[in-house]
Amino acid sequence: MPEINDRLARQIGAFMQLVRRVNLDKVPGIAETLDWSAALLALHRDHLDPGAVEETLGCLCKDQEDLTRVRARYLGPILERIDAIGQSGDGWNSDRIAQLAAQLPKGR
Repeated sequence: MPEINDRLARQIGAFMQLVRRVNLDKVPGIAETLDWSAALLALHRDHLDPGAVEETLGCLCKDQEDLTRVRARYLGPILERIDAIGQSGDGWNSDRIAQLAAQLPKGR
C-alpha cells in the first residue's frame, strides 16, 4: 500500500510474521494483512499502538476464538517485541523473527 509510511509498514510486517507463528485456527494471510493496513490508514494511524490494534483486530482474525486468543494471550507480547526492535534499531530478519516468536506464550 503506497500510502503507508515506512514505520507502520515495518510494524505491520513484523506483527504479521509473529502472529502467523502462534497457534490459531485460521492464520491471517495477505488479504487480511491488506484489510488491516487499510483499516489502520482509514483511522489515520502512523504506527501500531495497543488502541489501534484493538480497534482493528477484527480485520485480522476472522475466527472469534482466534480473535479472543490473540487479544488475551498474544497482543501484549507481540507489541512489546515490535516496540523493542523499533527502539533497538536491530532490524528484522528471519532469525530475529524466529527468536522473538519462540518467546511468545505457547499453547492455547
